[in-house]
Amino acid sequence: MELMYLLSGDSSGNILNTLRRILFCITAVSVVLEMVFFPSWANLVGCIMMVTAHVIFVFVALNRNRILASPFLFVVMMSMFAYRYIPVPGTLISLRPVSYGMETPVKTFVSETLFFLLFTVIYYITAYGYDKRRGPVGFYKSIGLYKYGSEHSIWLLGIVGLIVRIISYSNNAFDHTSLSDTVQDLIYAPVVLFFPFFFDENPEKPVNFKKPVIWAYLIILSIVGLGSNSRFEIMSPFILIAVFYFIYLVKEDVDLKSILSPKRIIYGLVSILLILGLMQTISDAMLTVRNNKRDYSFSQLVRLTAQNAIDSVGAKQEEVEEKKEAQPYSVKWTEEYIDNFALNRYGNIRFSDEIYFYSKDLSDEDRADIRESFKIRLLCLLPTPVMRLFGLEINKSDYNYSNATYLYYKAGYCDYNYLFTHRVETSYLPDGLSIFGGYYLIIQSLLFLIIFWFIRGLSYYDSSGKFVYSLYGMIFMNTYHHMGMYANGIYGCFGFLFRSMWESMLVFLVVNFVVRLWARFSATFKPHA
Repeated sequence: MELMYLLSGDSSGNILNTLRRILFCITAVSVVLEMVFFPSWANLVGCIMMVTAHVIFVFVALNRNRILASPFLFVVMMSMFAYRYIPVPGTLISLRPVSYGMETPVKTFVSETLFFLLFTVIYYITAYGYDKRRGPVGFYKSIGLYKYGSEHSIWLLGIVGLIVRIISYSNNAFDHTSLSDTVQDLIYAPVVLFFPFFFDENPEKPVNFKKPVIWAYLIILSIVGLGSNSRFEIMSPFILIAVFYFIYLVKEDVDLKSILSPKRIIYGLVSILLILGLMQTISDAMLTVRNNKRDYSFSQLVRLTAQNAIDSVGAKQEEVEEKKEAQPYSVKWTEEYIDNFALNRYGNIRFSDEIYFYSKDLSDEDRADIRESFKIRLLCLLPTPVMRLFGLEINKSDYNYSNATYLYYKAGYCDYNYLFTHRVETSYLPDGLSIFGGYYLIIQSLLFLIIFWFIRGLSYYDSSGKFVYSLYGMIFMNTYHHMGMYANGIYGCFGFLFRSMWESMLVFLVVNFVVRLWARFSATFKPHA
C-alpha cells in the first residue's frame, strides 16, 4: 500500500508526504547497498530492523493529528526510531556494514526491534488528544505551566539560565542531576520567540527567523557550549529550532514547493554540509580534552577546544588513513561505529551489543551488586536536605556514575577509579535486563505509561479545536527528545519521574514568577515622557 502510494505520483507536497517519500528512498537504497556490498545473515537482520522501524514510524508516528496533539511525545518517538533506523545508512556512509564490530549482532537487532514494537504500542495508546478538562491539563493550567507572559519575560528566563550556566561551568560543575542544571535548561526559552504561533493570541502568525538578536544569543550559547565539552549542548538549540519548525510545517500543512525554490535548496544543502563539517571538527576537538575536562577552567576549556579545532583542520588535510578494524570490546569500551558524530549520537546501536557482551561475564553476585548500586543511586535522586531528614547518610559523589559504567567495572574490564573518570553510555534494553532481568519489560512499560501520561498533559485542544502548548513544555523539549536516545536508560526514566520533572516545573514556576513580577515592577516605575 505504501509502495503504491509513493509511486503513484501524488502531487501533495506537504512535509509529511515529503518525509514519507524521503524515508522510503533512504530505506530502499540502504537495504539494497547493504546486501550488495555486505551480504551476511547478521546484516540482513539489521536491514529487517531498519524496515520495521520505517514502517512503524511512517504509519504510526507520521500522523498529523497525533503530532499536533503531543509534539512532546513525538520527539521521544523520533529518537527511539532513529536508534533503530540510522545504523544501516549511517554505517554505509562510513563504508562499513551495519554489524560493524559487533559480537552478538543478531541478538542486538532482534531484541531492539521487539523493544521498539513494545514502545510503539505504549506511544500509540498515549498520544491522543486531551481537552482542557482531562488528564493533568487542568492541574498544569492551575499552577501556571501554560502562562507565556511577554517576550521580555521569555528573554529574562533565558538570560537567567545562561547566567547560571556560565557560573556553573566556571566552577567546573558538570553534574547533570543538580538543581543548577535544571535552571540552565531555561537558556532555550528565547528560541520559542522564532515561533509566535505557539504563544501569540493569533495562532496564524507565521514563523519569523528575521531576529538577529536571537541568532546572536544562539552564537553566545554555542561559545559557552565549548566550555561544557558536550557536543549535545552545542546541538541542542538548533535541534529545538528544527523540531519547532517541523511542528509549524505540519500545523500549517505547508506545501514545500511554495517555500523551497531551487536556489534555497542549493543554499540549504551547502549550509548544512558546512555546518556539519564545522560541528564534526568541533566534536573531534572536544574528545581530545574530554577525559581531563575537570582539570581545566571554563575559559581554558573554551580556548583548548577552539585551538584543537583549528589545529585539526590542518592535520586532516594530511591524514589519509585506511579504515581500521573495529576495536574488540575486550580491549576497552569503544564508541566507534559511525564516523559522523551526529549520526553516531542517534544511531550507535553498538552500545546495546557492547552491554550484552559485558553482561555475559557477570556472576549472580555481580548482578546483585549492580541492583544494590542502582537502589542507592535511586536514593541519590532525593535532594540532600530530604535525605538528611530521613537519616540517609549517603555521599552522592561516591555514586556519580552510570549503570553501564558500573556494569563495565563489575565485569572486570576496568578498575574502580574508572567509574569517576569516564562515563560509559547505556542503552534501554540491555541495561534494564542487567538490573531487573525478566521483570524489566514490565517495569519499563509501566514507567513509560506514567511518564507519557504526564507529558501528554503539556498540550490540549480547546473548544474551537485549536491546540494549545505549554511554555514550560516548549522550553524543556530537549528533555523529552533526550529521553528516547540510547544514553538515557531506565535510570533516566526513574530520575525524570521522581525528580527532574517536578524540579523543572518548580524551577520554571519560581523563576517565571520572579521574572514576571520584576517585569511588572519595572513597567510600573518606568518614567513617562
